[in-house]
Parts: sequence; structure tokens; C-alpha cells
Amino acid sequence: MSKQVIGEEVLQNQQQVSPQAVSPQVLSRFEEALVFAAHKHKAQTRKGTPIPYISHLLQVAGIALENGADEDEAIAALLHDVMEDQNVTEQELTARFGPQVATIVAGCSDSDSADKAP
Repeated sequence: MSKQVIGEEVLQNQQQVSPQAVSPQVLSRFEEALVFAAHKHKAQTRKGTPIPYISHLLQVAGIALENGADEDEAIAALLHDVMEDQNVTEQELTARFGPQVATIVAGCSDSDSADKAP
């Protein structure tokens, strides 16, 4: 099966996922963040490819976990582009995933208002 076909299948399945369809009490925080990220990025693909953007977020979270990330850091890795790409606010992230996750994501987000550390 080609990468394009696989990417299209994943994207179709991803578009059926809604964070409102799954009770947060049933999901771990990481699972809730995964559903949230998949829903927010559902129409987004990797630049110049049909590969769903969620693949990048999973790779980043995997790298973080392989290097000792705790739960908040792994969740932030999943959500690291949601503020700049999907207009999610820091306040929304704080309410859903806590202040530590929101602070990490805000620190990873590109912004015209502040310089980033190298």
C-alpha cells in the first residue's frame, strides 16, 4: 500500500474522531491530548505530502518519551503546534491539560510578540 493511500486512510479515520465523543473520565490525560490533537489537526497534512500532520506530533511525543519525558512533557509534545497552527489559547490548554502543559506549549509556540531562546 502506498504512503498516499495510508495517509488518506489515516486522515479519514482521524476526521471521525471527536473529543466530545469520548468521555474524558475514560481516557488518560495523554489519550485525551491525542484525541484533542487529532481533532484540531485533522485537516492538516505534512508540507507537500498527503501524510496527516498527527504523524509528526506522534513522532515528537515518542522522542520525548524515549528521552524520559514525564506525562506533562509528553502531552505538551503532542500539543506543541496547536496554539500556532490551530489558534488554541493558552487558557484553553490550561483548563484542559493544566498549567504545566500550557506553559510548555506556549514556550514552544512561534510568536511575533517575543523572541525565542536559541
